Amino acid sequence: MCKNLCGIFLYADDAKLYKHVLQDEDHTDLQTAIDSMQEWVKKWLLWLLKLNIDKYKVVSYGRHVADYQYHMNHCGSDIALEKLSNIVDLGVNFDDKLSFTDHITDKTNKVYGVLGIIKRN
Repeated sequence: MCKNLCGIFLYADDAKLYKHVLQDEDHTDLQTAIDSMQEWVKKWLLWLLKLNIDKYKVVSYGRHVADYQYHMNHCGSDIALEKLSNIVDLGVNFDDKLSFTDHITDKTNKVYGVLGIIKRN
């Protein structure tokens, strides 16, 4: 897929492409991986699997993150993928700094709610 190693995590019907992006070539490699994945799905899973373009998101982690735009082809048009600063994945809230403060607050408030205690902000 990528000249300089892009990775993929697979879980059930979920896939995550990832790449440590330090320069423009890394961004290009990741976009190539996205394109290759989309072509593979079109070729092999045309009738079995439809990609839901609305569920595709971009999250970058780190102190100094370049603002690259990624896209997918949908019905003959290039659609820019939505870039988020945080995302919930398998019940864990990941923010772009990997601080987990929001995750801890969410879980704490959920427990307080179960116990009948007024939630904190």
